[in-house]
Amino acid sequence: MKHMTGFTLLELIVVLVILGLGASVAMPSLVRLVDSLDEEQHENSVIVYLRALPVRTMEDIESFNINRTEGFKPATRILSKSPEPLPEHFQSLKVWVQEPVTWRANGACTGGLLRWQFANQTPFTIQLEAPRCQPQRT
Repeated sequence: MKHMTGFTLLELIVVLVILGLGASVAMPSLVRLVDSLDEEQHENSVIVYLRALPVRTMEDIESFNINRTEGFKPATRILSKSPEPLPEHFQSLKVWVQEPVTWRANGACTGGLLRWQFANQTPFTIQLEAPRCQPQRT
């Protein structure tokens, strides 16, 4: 009689159960990581957009205002007259302008406080400090 080597069905099932338990523990952390990276990417896109506004107002030689809002409003409506084109993913973006902001034709701005929120994500706040209006997360 030959001696057979290999794994029994029971051993294979035990290994699969252990792998399944490991995956069920690791999966929620992986999903949270992906979500947080997505949120960070959206925040960075808003900062890039805000950094471009002073240059665009100087190029257009025209001031640009964002007026105060009561609560979150669609960014496409609030920023509709922006000299900087809105990225496509801003369709799901809402903004709450707590202090009005004006970018002057010379690139300077009055500063202000803006709260942003993409659909189903945590709101984040950006402070613009006059006169350069470099966006800072708060």
